Amino acid sequence: MALIICMTAVGFLLGYLYTRLFLPGAFVRSERDAAVEFKERLRNAQVGAVQTPQPPEGGPVVATTKDIVAAQAVAQAVPADRPDLPLRELIKLCAEYDQLRIDMPAFSHTRTRKMSDIVSRMKPLTTANRSALDTLAHSSLAGERLAATVMLLMQFDPNYIDWLAARLSDESAFIGFQAASALLARMTSMSDESERQRIAAAVEAARARIPPDRSDKSRDALIDRIISRNTNG
Repeated sequence: MALIICMTAVGFLLGYLYTRLFLPGAFVRSERDAAVEFKERLRNAQVGAVQTPQPPEGGPVVATTKDIVAAQAVAQAVPADRPDLPLRELIKLCAEYDQLRIDMPAFSHTRTRKMSDIVSRMKPLTTANRSALDTLAHSSLAGERLAATVMLLMQFDPNYIDWLAARLSDESAFIGFQAASALLARMTSMSDESERQRIAAAVEAARARIPPDRSDKSRDALIDRIISRNTNG
C-alpha cells in the first residue's frame, strides 16, 4: 500500500513537472515551425507569381492554373492555431498599395509595374482569406478593395457582379482594370446567357458613369471587349 501511494504521488509529481517544464516549449516550437513553414510557402508562391511574365500591354490580368494551385497550397499551410496569419499578410500588401499611391501619385509605367507586383503577391493569399471578401469589398481603403477585386479575379462570385462593375467608375483606373479583367474572364468562361446579360448591363451602366476626364485606354478597351462579346454572343 505504501509503494502504491508513493509511486502514485511520484508519478503525479513527475507528470506535473513534465507538463509545466517541457510541453509549453514543445507547443511553442511547434507553432513557430508551422508559422515559419507557412511564411516560407507564401514567400515562394509570391516570388513565383511576380516572376511570371505579365500579360501584354492592354491585355487582361488572368488567374492561371499556377496561381490557383499556389493559392490552395498556401491556404493548406495556414497553422491551425494561427488563422489570422494570412489576413495579416494580405493587409500588409493593402497598406503597401495605399502608400504607393501616396508616394507616386502621378501615373507612370514604374508605378503601374509596382502595383502589378502587389497584385501578383496578393494572389497566393486569396484562397486563405476568402472569408474576409465582404469585409474587404466594403472597406474605406482602396488597397483592401483592390484585394477583394483580386479575390474575385481568382475565384468569381456572381453575387459581386454589380460591385465589380462599380469599380470601373468609382475607383482608380488600376483597380478598374483589375475588375474589368475579372468580368471579361467570366464572360469568356461561362455559358449562362442570363449572367452574361447581367455582366454586360452592369458594365454598360458603369461606363456611362465614367467622367470624360477619367478615361483610361487599357481599362476602357476591356470594357469595350466585354460589351462587344455580349453583343456578338
